[in-house]
Amino acid sequence: LLLLAVPTVLVGWTFWFGLPIAEPVLEQMLVYGEPIDTSAIDLGSAHLLAMGASILIATVGIGLGALYYAPPLPYFFKRRFNPREAAERFGGLYTFLVHKWYFDELYDAVFVRPTLALARGLAAFDKYVIDGVVNGSASLTVIQSKLSGLFDMRGVDGLVNLTARFLYGVGDWGRTIQTGRLRNYVMFLAVALVGLFAGVFAWVRG
Repeated sequence: LLLLAVPTVLVGWTFWFGLPIAEPVLEQMLVYGEPIDTSAIDLGSAHLLAMGASILIATVGIGLGALYYAPPLPYFFKRRFNPREAAERFGGLYTFLVHKWYFDELYDAVFVRPTLALARGLAAFDKYVIDGVVNGSASLTVIQSKLSGLFDMRGVDGLVNLTARFLYGVGDWGRTIQTGRLRNYVMFLAVALVGLFAGVFAWVRG
């Protein structure tokens, strides 16, 4: 319907055919629809040719079909024409009529195949370009999240855990010093005082 709508809209635009734009086109055809001053006899005779031609064409078609394909009747006619021989004799015309003037083939070549090709192209563009961009963005986001998680686990958490382990080690070492014996505390105090006096003496001498 869209393909039929385009020429329907453009049929009134006369500049496509090199005609004056300002002059009406379709309005000029209205004169053929106006009533004419004639008698009923003339009007009836005008339709006799069309009626007679249609009846003649239908009669010839039915008769040829009967001569070719109807079973033979003893008192009327016998089959005198062989369809195979007629098809071989009038090969081009027979093929042309069998294919119905190649209207379906022409319609398929002009409209169906280009439409399908366009649809395949749009589908490929959607699949490999649009979906590719979307899927690529998703993949980059996943990679970024994995790298961020790895840095958080190995870097930030690793540094925090290392600090904790160091403090735990210092605490364990300090706990070994706390023996609970008085003589050990006196010894540590004496060592500390000796160290303090040695430091003060060295500072005074220096």
